[in-house]
Amino acid sequence: MAVRWIVILSVSLSSFAQDSTYVRRYDDQIALRFFVLNTSVDYRLHYAAENLDVNIIPNHKTTLNAGGQYDILSFSFGFAPSFFADNKDNKGSKMMSFATDIFPGRFMQHLELHYQKGMSIESPDTGTGQYFPRFKSIILNGQTAYLLNPKYSARAVNLQNAKQLKSAGTFAPGISYQYTRLEAKDEPEIGGHVRIVDIAAEASYYYTWVAARNLQFSASATLGIGGSWTKDDKTYSSVLYKAGLMLAPGYNNERFFAGAMIWANANGRDAQSSVTLSDVTGYATAFIGFRFDPPEKLRQGKDKLKSKLKK
Repeated sequence: MAVRWIVILSVSLSSFAQDSTYVRRYDDQIALRFFVLNTSVDYRLHYAAENLDVNIIPNHKTTLNAGGQYDILSFSFGFAPSFFADNKDNKGSKMMSFATDIFPGRFMQHLELHYQKGMSIESPDTGTGQYFPRFKSIILNGQTAYLLNPKYSARAVNLQNAKQLKSAGTFAPGISYQYTRLEAKDEPEIGGHVRIVDIAAEASYYYTWVAARNLQFSASATLGIGGSWTKDDKTYSSVLYKAGLMLAPGYNNERFFAGAMIWANANGRDAQSSVTLSDVTGYATAFIGFRFDPPEKLRQGKDKLKSKLKK
């Protein structure tokens, strides 16, 4: 069984207040959210000396999730039921991820951890491969960006605890960072491990089109360039190229919201080493949710906590 835990924190700074004629926030309401999520992280290794490509393919998972959010806190949890076809995987396979998002004013901070155990190695030319139940990968990545336009709300797209009232877009300069570890020391036929550190400067553009009063379509595109350092038997440096794309239709009224989101991130490296790694991370989710007023005691407790934090 695979379990995905997501904790999302949202903090607002009055000095970076958003335009209320374009964005409506729902900090005073509790929201419950139910969604289906599919996550995948695939790798390709290129061996220059042998002119050989190898695909490393983890077992993909589809999870059912439930979550809630109130004011600054949002969380969710899920499990991978066996009735999904892609969850009927090889014995010993595991996948777990944890993510947190913080929105201090117009800044956007994202951190995410992926752990996968049990992967197949395949040849893209022949399509043949072998499954290794103890082959692991760990990815820790993050992004820090600043949304230039106060009329645009990333929270309306990512958390649904805000609503975009009028169409708006924004450029968002930022940086991204990622640590990747491929671990096969417990697999006698492979052995060893590879560690990769990536740092890149990014430029993103986000846009939400409000097609009707409660209907919106959001999209974003990201390009980045930076450096990558790979360590196996030796340490190599290379130029890193990044690209990302997100599409998200959604319905959002005062009490009910629903939608879907598809996003993918790809990393390529112009390596000086004999081995070049490229990786693609993809997500697809569909969700429904509703909002309601909190109990009075919960609201009073929240107000007391926020007043103490301000002291």
